[in-house]
Amino acid sequence: MMFIQYKILFILCSLRHIILCDDIEIDLTSYNFQTNKTEFIEYANITEDNTRILVTNIDPSVEFFIIQVHSYVKVLTLSYTPTIQLQSHVNGTNIGLYWDRSVGLENDIGGVSFYCIHNMSSGESLKILLAIHVYGKHDPIPGGCNLSFETMIAPYQKISYTDSTIEVASQPPSRRKSSCNNNDRVQVDMYHMFLSENDPNETNYFTGIANMMTVERIKKNGRRVHKTDYAKYKIFYNLYRGTGEIFAVIATDVGGSSAYVPAASFGCDLSKWDADCAGPGKIVCMGLLLFGFVMCIAGHRLFKMSLFVLGFGLGQLVGSIFVNSGVLVTVFSILSGAIWVFLWIKLGVPLLSISLTFFFASTILISTVFYLGFAVNDLFGNDLVFWTTYACVFLSILLISSAFAPRSHILALSLIGSYCAIVAINYHSGGNLQYIFINTLRRINVAGFNRVIVDPPIQVKDIQHIATWIALFSLGYFVQSRWQRGAPPFPSTEYRMLRS
Repeated sequence: MMFIQYKILFILCSLRHIILCDDIEIDLTSYNFQTNKTEFIEYANITEDNTRILVTNIDPSVEFFIIQVHSYVKVLTLSYTPTIQLQSHVNGTNIGLYWDRSVGLENDIGGVSFYCIHNMSSGESLKILLAIHVYGKHDPIPGGCNLSFETMIAPYQKISYTDSTIEVASQPPSRRKSSCNNNDRVQVDMYHMFLSENDPNETNYFTGIANMMTVERIKKNGRRVHKTDYAKYKIFYNLYRGTGEIFAVIATDVGGSSAYVPAASFGCDLSKWDADCAGPGKIVCMGLLLFGFVMCIAGHRLFKMSLFVLGFGLGQLVGSIFVNSGVLVTVFSILSGAIWVFLWIKLGVPLLSISLTFFFASTILISTVFYLGFAVNDLFGNDLVFWTTYACVFLSILLISSAFAPRSHILALSLIGSYCAIVAINYHSGGNLQYIFINTLRRINVAGFNRVIVDPPIQVKDIQHIATWIALFSLGYFVQSRWQRGAPPFPSTEYRMLRS
């Protein structure tokens, strides 16, 4: 009989171990407002399906705290209970839960327990970043006025993305012991920070998360999002595929402030980096580099070639807007290029032909201004204002340049060619200068893109490549201008020569 009891006890203990596994104990004795030490942070490796996080010795000055768990790729569950129950857990890679002193402590342990749940493979070890931030009675509660997320109070953010945008959603904060109807005094500010371009390194990812955890570090390292009249708690950011981006929210009330759990996205599937996140192959980049360099150095001399390529590009632009089939877009683009060459051979009107070049050159100029953030304000968020400005700039460039068409054409071709060449180099190295042009295409194709935060990750390699772009543009203009000396302004067409 005694043997059976011991056997039953052994089985129960074994089951308890499977559910709870190895505990992670966090002692908050020294974390209070007298010591000005309010953040606990450490890395941990979990090896079991369910890990209990035991928080003990919570100082009386702590009114509430936010516990958060971050993983690199694996989706975790953070729960108040050892088994998943309704409104007691949250799933994701950047997750957190709220604890309030009014909830009280667990009597048997003098602390409070949370559970990190994940289906672990045999022998698997998962690295997590674990943090707790303690707050006082004057600090607002992140996500305290939750309307749609899983838990009653939601201090975390939710991220989803499409091919063009990243959506970051959060819930309104609340004041301590106050109704959500009396919440107007709480100010909310959104921030974001880019990681290194084309860098899926796990260590840098966790470092970026840690750098956007507290109010002070968010203000120091993050970029504050320009305020708009659109939805405050659902913000759309421009997607820069393969470049990690950390998102943070600060809630500020009179006498205190608090930070939401930071969230991260690369705009792609990290588990399929080469297929979903990396840039194009070397052949594509080499082709674009060769084409760009030739057009920059000799585009005016190779007039018909330039016309065909730019006509092909125009066909791609128009076709991508109205046609869904890639084959049809390619056929339409070839026809577009051939038509522009035919018009030159048949009519031989320089102003008509070079207007195509000025169209692309003015697009690159306006897109660069838009990319660098000079047009980031509510005025240019209006599509009518934006496209009217675009049309005015294009017509101004066309009218002014027509007075000295050959030189202007060389200048425009040097700009287009140097941009294509530099984009090939920048894209292959993981930069984002290709979005100078892509952002304008998204403004055309993506509904509501005028509300998107475009703010780009201009980093060291981008600055270096922009400087190289300026140098190559200057070189192209100089070389083509030298070749043009003593030559006719534009080449004669075969049709006019035969007619003569």
